[in-house]
Amino acid sequence: MSTIPTRNQASAVRKPREERWSEILDAATELFYHKGYEGTSLQEIAEKLGIMKGSLYYYIRSKEDILFVVLNTTHQAGLENMVRMAGMGGTALDRLRNMIVGHIQYIGDNLIRTAVFLNEMKSLPQEAQDRILGGEVSYPKLFENVLREGLEEGTIKGDLDPRLTATIVLGSLNSTYRWLHPERAGNTQKVADYFSRILITGLKSGNTED
Repeated sequence: MSTIPTRNQASAVRKPREERWSEILDAATELFYHKGYEGTSLQEIAEKLGIMKGSLYYYIRSKEDILFVVLNTTHQAGLENMVRMAGMGGTALDRLRNMIVGHIQYIGDNLIRTAVFLNEMKSLPQEAQDRILGGEVSYPKLFENVLREGLEEGTIKGDLDPRLTATIVLGSLNSTYRWLHPERAGNTQKVADYFSRILITGLKSGNTED
């Protein structure tokens, strides 16, 4: 008796499109992380999934399509998290502390995707980069706005340049992906608490109480 599935049987066990697409993104992200975007081929992505390379073209036109979606979804999820942190109650200094902790926690929870985002954005054409980063709301602008509010309310040092300070703070936070160890219990929280303490101490005005 033949064990070769019929067309109807094959269709019955075929994974839902959304589930397969999620698996493609996860497999590609892991390969991009370990081998780099340029060092990863569509053939390797297909092999990791156990499917034929041609099957990928039901979902994409090119490897660049996968990278764009990985970077865009990573950025959008992180930005939504940051908008939520920036919108919490308290003084500007309180919200800035929440943003610092929240951003590091997001990096720790999404370490591989964050590393790919920070390392491989340059692999996309400028037009694609602008589509990801060019929205009305951005990480630097969120930090800058909260810093400006802190200057107005007197909780942040009056001689700080909010735009430059936002760039420095965000760059410092983004660097943590290189040495965070989220697999170690409490590591991410410890790093987040330490960064918030050091950065807030340097930013707050002399008249601000802890």
